[in-house]
Amino acid sequence: MLAKGYAFQREGVDVSDASANTLTGTVTVVPLPLHFAEQPQNADITYGQSAALKVEVLGGEPQQTVRYQWYALGENGAAAIDGAAGASCILTGLAAGEHSIYCVVICGSTNLRSEPATVRVARKPLTPAISDAESSVTKVYDATTDAPAGLRITLPGAEAGDDVAAQAGSAFYDNANAGTGKTLTATGITLSGSDAENYTLSATTAIAQGTIQKASSTITTVPQASALTYNGFDQTLVAGGTADFGEVVYSLSETGTYSAAIPTGVDAGDYEVWYKLEGIVTTAAPPPPRWTRPSTRPP
Repeated sequence: MLAKGYAFQREGVDVSDASANTLTGTVTVVPLPLHFAEQPQNADITYGQSAALKVEVLGGEPQQTVRYQWYALGENGAAAIDGAAGASCILTGLAAGEHSIYCVVICGSTNLRSEPATVRVARKPLTPAISDAESSVTKVYDATTDAPAGLRITLPGAEAGDDVAAQAGSAFYDNANAGTGKTLTATGITLSGSDAENYTLSATTAIAQGTIQKASSTITTVPQASALTYNGFDQTLVAGGTADFGEVVYSLSETGTYSAAIPTGVDAGDYEVWYKLEGIVTTAAPPPPRWTRPSTRPP
């Protein structure tokens, strides 16, 4: 059996048909000229994957060393690929897009260049997610559906070390009420960063479960007693108070019925108005308002 890369010669002439069982005359076995028996093949991969290319050469002088070098064609010409100096080439870290790759084979004075192979690298799809960090999904009640200021979008599956990030155009809770297990939605998600062109988003919306914690209600303006003089008409006994995330309610007795309506009075005399922040222990109004009777009756 004739080895690959060799041919028969009879009396110095190549034998074009060596299918016969025997050859007559003076027959020698000579190496074929160096040539490609296998060219590199096109490849389709996704960003982050590797591509394997290879060539096979036959012929040439047996005593000569065959050397290989792979090159990538770019806008500025060909550039040798570091570490790609064998018949096989494993390409990693290719950016999304098309890459033209070829191999140069040198044996003695013979220099062969393979046909270029096209490696097509598709963008890697990523599904964005809302980070489950507490600062990303939890806020204190503020009467709005706005998402937490610390909301962060993560990109599971992004290649380690890549400069790629995601931002939401808007994010919101399903309603403004305090509670747990609330639907938190981020929309209009986009990519940024120097490596963003290697990725594509499989969705531009992300949904998570979030929490709105109850706010601490506080009285911001304490009700103040009014200095009143009898005039025969109903008069408001105190200047009303205000509160953040609560309601100031009033009563004419500590254990009476409280309401948001500020108590009024007609008759001259001393009145004591009690107030509280709804849901908080009642507190006496300082000081109790007092009416003084005029020295003469009104006409």
